[in-house]
Amino acid sequence: MGKASKKKSDRRTGTGPSRAEIESRARQEQVRRRLAAALHQPGEVGDTLRLVAGQAAAARTMADEAVTALWGGTAPVPAEVPQWEDGSLGDFFFTEPVIARAAAVPPAEVAVLPPLERMLAYGNVRDAVASLLIRSVVFDGLPAAGPAIGALVAHLVPVIDWEAGHFGRPVSDDEAEEIVTAPAFVIGGALVEAARAVIAEDRIAPVTGFLEPVLDAALAPLGLSAELTGGAVVRALACAVAHAYMFTDPADTALLNQLDPDSTTSENALETLVNDELLTPRDALLTGLAVLAALAGLCRSDAVSVLREA
Repeated sequence: MGKASKKKSDRRTGTGPSRAEIESRARQEQVRRRLAAALHQPGEVGDTLRLVAGQAAAARTMADEAVTALWGGTAPVPAEVPQWEDGSLGDFFFTEPVIARAAAVPPAEVAVLPPLERMLAYGNVRDAVASLLIRSVVFDGLPAAGPAIGALVAHLVPVIDWEAGHFGRPVSDDEAEEIVTAPAFVIGGALVEAARAVIAEDRIAPVTGFLEPVLDAALAPLGLSAELTGGAVVRALACAVAHAYMFTDPADTALLNQLDPDSTTSENALETLVNDELLTPRDALLTGLAVLAALAGLCRSDAVSVLREA
């Protein structure tokens, strides 16, 4: 069970928050009030907190401006985000911030893409364009192998090449701040949350078995290497999820140890596939989008398990 999904798990099982959780929330609220008070106090601590708060507000403004620029002056019309039963596959998937954010960007056919120089220079611009790709396959249903996605990815080739230079090696703190807004990283993050939503409360092994043929079918139109199978992608996804979430069931941990015995996989499934030479960096985005579209399709449901849907 993933640490970050406990709240939704409680809704699903109907157990509600424990006393420990209630006390934890009370402590968090107490901390929030103290921080709010400190912001209004003179002195070094208050100055530092005000600086941090100001930087966060500025970052949010820049992110909003990058999204607005994609609309090219037309009135924004966000995509409709489907509503699903609490604790369902749809609830898990469509409430993830990386997915929900994508609803705010324009559809591909009306988007005004930023020049290459801005994408390479500004992380908020890269992040907005990555959200545009996610919207295209998740909300608008564009095929990853279609011409519209192909045109978007072609526009991003220099950015993809820049990002690929960081694959398979340690990065500095400064580099890490830049990479988190790069398209393969953003889509890789969406894949982690999508895969976690699909695993839900089930054991990993039966879910991976269920997913292999689904992803084989999703990859087929791309015409990539025969070695890039649904099984290879499922392995990369499961290991990426395990980097982000804690699994304690013995069957899950045994499988994860078998899939990644030397702990060489990445928290980004696309990076793992590139490092394993199953995928070229320039094909990473198309692959990630095809897989994301397939997982999104599975999550368009009020069911609580893909296995019970099968």
